[in-house]
Amino acid sequence: MTLRVDMSGLSATELLFCVSALFLIYMSPHGLTVVRCLLTGSMFVSYWLIRHARARRIDPRGKYILITGCDTGFGNSLARLLDSKGLKVFATCLSEHSEGAKLLTKDGSKNMRVLQLDVSSDASVDACLEQIKSICFKEGLWALVNNAGIIRRGDVEIQTVEAYKRIAEVNLFGAVRMCKAFLPLVRKCKGRVINVTSVRGLQAFCGDSAYVMSKFGLEGFTDCLRLEMRRFGVKVIHVEPGMFGLSTGLYNEENVERYKVLNKKLIDNVSDEIRTAYGQDYLDTYMRVPKMRPGSSDKDIQPMLDAFEDAILSSRPNSRYLVDGKSVDGDCTMARLRNVLPVFIMDPLYFYLRPLPKEAFYASTTSRH
Repeated sequence: MTLRVDMSGLSATELLFCVSALFLIYMSPHGLTVVRCLLTGSMFVSYWLIRHARARRIDPRGKYILITGCDTGFGNSLARLLDSKGLKVFATCLSEHSEGAKLLTKDGSKNMRVLQLDVSSDASVDACLEQIKSICFKEGLWALVNNAGIIRRGDVEIQTVEAYKRIAEVNLFGAVRMCKAFLPLVRKCKGRVINVTSVRGLQAFCGDSAYVMSKFGLEGFTDCLRLEMRRFGVKVIHVEPGMFGLSTGLYNEENVERYKVLNKKLIDNVSDEIRTAYGQDYLDTYMRVPKMRPGSSDKDIQPMLDAFEDAILSSRPNSRYLVDGKSVDGDCTMARLRNVLPVFIMDPLYFYLRPLPKEAFYASTTSRH
């Protein structure tokens, strides 16, 4: 069983408490497994209570923060939230002419700056760095939030290599590019880097291999960066959204239409062998793109905004925030159980919670005969 606990920033008293508790637990008789489990659980609950009792909020006034992917979704809502709390926000958008960028410019305070940025372009990142450096070189950058991301679904045999490269270029290398460019400014004020990964960076999902690869890679990159930045006093944090896809801009009207065009091109270009093996009915399921829920708004993503706020403004933030999108989030449940349960249990659980479309079973039956 794997337990993830953020031990960074422990005081001498807290460290002594943890070591003493572990010593008592593992010196207890080996036969008393239940007692040892209870002691372990009690230790971690006590640790959590001590840590959060000592945490305090950092004064946000005068602190600069850079957020990528503010055209829609998490980035757009987070920029508004932090602007309202007095931070000086650089809200970067893929297009300064997008609806989200225009609204941020219109509604934001004098501390909000909306900048154009394509995280997949070295030139665009360099230009953005020069703009921001000219403003906050002396104070430094308190937080860099790597939120920009794209998604494209498709089974491994159906998806194109170009799609794999494009998704990795934005979701993974975009964050790497931003960190390499802006870390000197973050180090200047011992700030933070917040990388938005995903529950799909912890648990695999059918038809999402390109996105899953990029997020698993970003998880690993973030862990490495956290270890490297400790000596500089920089905190590096994972924020891992669960089932929030339909509450963000991923499936707004514009993106849904774009996905339909991409998916039609995808299924029109598969080989005859793939078409026979998977079945035309299954391939046609790619055209069934989810739509944005009517009435979706910031309240739907409040748990994410709470996690962001804690990661940015708590004196003792967690190293990772796995955020449930629903009261019972099946995706997050699987991610938490992944390191506990064996594969022969996890796979049936996955297909119970996320069954394949009936066309998949029809295709597999007909391909055998």
